[in-house]
Amino acid sequence: GASGVGTAAQGRAGPSPKQGDRRYAAPVSAALAALRASVAAALARHGRRRIDVACSGGPDSLALADAAIAALGAGAVRLLHVDHRQPASAAAAAHLAAWTTARGVALAVAAVDVPPGPSWEAQARVVRDRALCALAGDELIATGHTASDQAETVLMRLLRGTGPDGLAAIAPRRGPFVRPLLAHTRAEIEAYVAAAGLDPWRDPMNADPRFTRVWLRQEIVPALAARNPQIERALAQLAALVA
Repeated sequence: GASGVGTAAQGRAGPSPKQGDRRYAAPVSAALAALRASVAAALARHGRRRIDVACSGGPDSLALADAAIAALGAGAVRLLHVDHRQPASAAAAAHLAAWTTARGVALAVAAVDVPPGPSWEAQARVVRDRALCALAGDELIATGHTASDQAETVLMRLLRGTGPDGLAAIAPRRGPFVRPLLAHTRAEIEAYVAAAGLDPWRDPMNADPRFTRVWLRQEIVPALAARNPQIERALAQLAALVA
């Protein structure tokens, strides 16, 4: 279960982008404009002027945090970070703390112990979600899941055997969790990261092919994309159709 739950920089103090941070006032590229508009529209659909963003510090969640700040202002965004007590965890937390401090954004942190089980990823997801809910209280939690994550999840479900519910994969909203980036591929996120000049933390576990998702990402999806360059969008569309 979650342990050591604590917070850093409680509340939502900080200047709005329009008032205090020129990064959000300067003219933006097409990559920035498109994703920021998409995130702003997604947040508006949920009728929220404040949002908590689950953020590992990686490219997807950092891009989401940056776009949410552009949409709502730094004072209306809080980042939630879960420390899984892995070898690289301290570096990830320090990297994210520096990023939030530079932008005047609140950061809340929870440390969790991942219990043993057949799938470390599955066990980590359970305790992570529980910790995020404890930190967020009544706020919605935006996560950085992308169309590429959706495609990989569909393939994972097909590998183990599944029905329509399994093929629906990652829901656009589940309880307090909302996914504003679900229509965007990882390539689009990386383009945003480059255009915004972000410096995300790269989790070494995301390069370890012992994890099924990483193996799919490194080996299977590229092979499928050689036949159908739009395979990620096709699989994401399948998930949307059966949801």
